[in-house]
Amino acid sequence: MTRYIAFLALAVLVACQPDGDPDTEAKQLEQSCAAAGGKIIHAFGGLSCSMPTKDAGKACTDTFDCEGMCLGDAQTGGQCSQYTDMLGCHSILEKGEAMEICID
Repeated sequence: MTRYIAFLALAVLVACQPDGDPDTEAKQLEQSCAAAGGKIIHAFGGLSCSMPTKDAGKACTDTFDCEGMCLGDAQTGGQCSQYTDMLGCHSILEKGEAMEICID
C-alpha cells in the first residue's frame, strides 16, 4: 500500500510539471522562424513569428488588398506592409479611409 501511495504522489508531481523548457521552445521557434525567412516579435501573449509578405510595397486602399496590412494615409495612399504581423502603432487604410491602430 505504501508503494502505491508513493507511486501516486510521484505521478501527481510529474503531471504538474510544464511540458517543456520555455527557453528551449523559444530557441526552437526562433530557429524555425529564421529558417522560414521570418522574424521573431515579442507580442503581449508571448513570442510570435512574423513572416515577410509577397506583396510588400504594392499599392493598396484596404487591408484586404494585402497579405499583411495596408499602411498609409488617404492623401498619399497606401502600401502593403513588409511583414504579416506588426506590433506598435500604425496608420492604415481601411476602405480608403485612414485610421490609427496600435497592436501589442
